[in-house]
Amino acid sequence: MADLKSVVAEKLPLTMGETIALAKEYGVRVVDVVLTESELRTGLDREGVLKAVMEEYAHNLKAVEIGVSGRYLRRRADRLGRAYAP
Repeated sequence: MADLKSVVAEKLPLTMGETIALAKEYGVRVVDVVLTESELRTGLDREGVLKAVMEEYAHNLKAVEIGVSGRYLRRRADRLGRAYAP
């Protein structure tokens, strides 16, 4: 049987169904197949892919933090409060 990486390379891009089927066929987690595909598509190694994912996750959390605590929401709430005040 061919190794997972070469099979994924032949089928790029993978559908969800193909990803799940390969995970079952090779006895690995779905995330392992997703990471393998990401390695091939980006040229990064597994550590590089995971680092990039975590950086994006941190960026998104920061954006949520800014949105929740930011002036935009306070201003919006003030406007809504005035609009619906009796």
